[in-house]
Amino acid sequence: MSPSDTAHFSFLRNSRRTFLYLVLIILFFLIVYQLPSSNNKPLDIDPEEYTDDLVFPPLDDAKAVVHQPDTNSSRLPISPPSTKNGEHPPSSTSSDDEELIPINTSGHYAILVVIASPREAITRRQLIREHYFGLRDNMLPCMRHDTGVTYRFWVYGDETKLDRDGKRDYAAERMEWDDIVERNNEEFEQLNVVKWAVEDLEEDGITFGYLVLQDINTFIHLSTIAAELQDGTVGLGTDSSFTINEASPYELVWGTFSGTNMDKQAVIFGRDTAIQAIIDYARYSANQNTTHIFTQMYRYYTSQSDDEVREGPDFIREDGPDGAGRFTTWSNTIEPVRHEHVAVTSVFQNEEFRELAHWTNLRPVQVCHPRWSSSDSAVDDDDEPALNATAVDPEAVRGVVSVDPPLSVAVLTSSFVFSDLCMLSAAYPSAQNKRAYALRHGYSFVARSTEFSQQGIRGDRATVWGKVDVIEKMLPKYDWVLWMDMDAVVMNPEIKVEKLLEKFESIAGGKEDFKKKHLIVAKPRGDAMINAGVFLIRNSEWSRTFMRAVNKATAYYKERMAEQAAMWDLMRLKEWEAGALVLLNDDHTFNTFPTKYIQGDFVVHYAPATCPAPDVLRGLSIAARISAGEVVKSLVLFL
Repeated sequence: MSPSDTAHFSFLRNSRRTFLYLVLIILFFLIVYQLPSSNNKPLDIDPEEYTDDLVFPPLDDAKAVVHQPDTNSSRLPISPPSTKNGEHPPSSTSSDDEELIPINTSGHYAILVVIASPREAITRRQLIREHYFGLRDNMLPCMRHDTGVTYRFWVYGDETKLDRDGKRDYAAERMEWDDIVERNNEEFEQLNVVKWAVEDLEEDGITFGYLVLQDINTFIHLSTIAAELQDGTVGLGTDSSFTINEASPYELVWGTFSGTNMDKQAVIFGRDTAIQAIIDYARYSANQNTTHIFTQMYRYYTSQSDDEVREGPDFIREDGPDGAGRFTTWSNTIEPVRHEHVAVTSVFQNEEFRELAHWTNLRPVQVCHPRWSSSDSAVDDDDEPALNATAVDPEAVRGVVSVDPPLSVAVLTSSFVFSDLCMLSAAYPSAQNKRAYALRHGYSFVARSTEFSQQGIRGDRATVWGKVDVIEKMLPKYDWVLWMDMDAVVMNPEIKVEKLLEKFESIAGGKEDFKKKHLIVAKPRGDAMINAGVFLIRNSEWSRTFMRAVNKATAYYKERMAEQAAMWDLMRLKEWEAGALVLLNDDHTFNTFPTKYIQGDFVVHYAPATCPAPDVLRGLSIAARISAGEVVKSLVLFL
């Protein structure tokens, strides 16, 4: 072979090798990008997909369908992880190009999720909020559930089981999330939940199409369940799919009917079936050895002879003779959980719950349209943009471009209950007073405890300094923050922050001069300094720098007046005084002591030398009477 032939052969060989490498690289990228993604975009459920007359149906002679997995089909093997991260994703439940869901203000929800829970399961409830609904923090809160899905924690049992710290943590949770329904001294039984959902919840103006019920130690793949209910086919893509009856979609029970506790640990049912269960409970429960109402219904209807026409709902049974259904019991290891499983019961460890959410690629279901942060670059506290990424721009929802968009306002308070439990009885009612005010005017209501708790970890200053920490945390997210101490009560909810700002603009000398004011706080008549129990602060560079200076004012850490004294002294320094608007000798604008109250005052601040709870509870009662139309000109007689 000549040198030229050798060179030509070498060139061809190198070219072929290069071509082979290119093909392998292309194949690699094709495989990687075809793998299921771990997209955590919340699933939108449109309430308009679920419309019915919502009437009490008679027990007619409709045939009851009993559906269970095909026991003759071969059992699906455990499939290996199918992503480079070792995830085991389920089949896709919806596309990534979901349309913007309309805002639901009807009070009717396609799906109501109810999680039965003892009081002490605080950490698990937070995991469920995060993984089911994408709610990792309350800094940009769901003020209303305005999609097709809503949820409640149905908290049952004896409240005395909580120790002192447990009571404090539970009180903070209620204030911060407002998603707990208390059923004191009531047992967790299906019928108790059904009666609450159909009777009590309806009195509050809330109805539902389907109710997804689980206990606190169950993991459900909510996004899959929601998508299948919305699409009208349960188990699509499996060997045992079931098409929901379009004529009577809410006459349905989906679960297990073995008579064991698993029956109440996870079950899905329609509202019509729930009503039917209440009306004919006596008939279903007669001669039954189980307390689970839907198992009683199942046995009642399936006990009828074959030549009879079965009435009642459709039953989708997940506990066939060989246990091949999509509801399963946790077996202490993740590998047996397959992508078609939609409920895993007896998951007692929080870490295992997290592992299941990751393994099954659980996508959160959206329950509200979260508010945008005032800062375009702001993200949530976990430094993940998931919550804001799914937020709905209010201008996009309205379909118009506002020349002067509304202010973003947060009503901020503490949810920290001190170890003496002084404010335990008044904490939640006080929060609800402020929440109602925020809801009335379209503001956010945020209650925080962790910033106060962390002062104990620091160990160098009083708990009250948590106020400074939380204000620093909130400022970038809103245009204005209205701080109110826990012992402050809104007496006149008609007064809007926008109207107050107009008043302050006039006091400052006009719009341009007011732009230079960032902190508005009252100095009550006769007081030696400002009172920081109620104040307004603007999201601005001045405010952020000022609050940072207050936070670093170590000389005040052990002072009796603490952060209030630090704010007062710093704001009078030359570098800060121009940015503060002090309402001198002001007892009525937004921080009124009860002895100074006159009719129409906005906020009464109870700050007694002893525990303020009795005064706050009296004040809340008076506020309710004022809202009902009673004229109260003075509070002196109530002290």
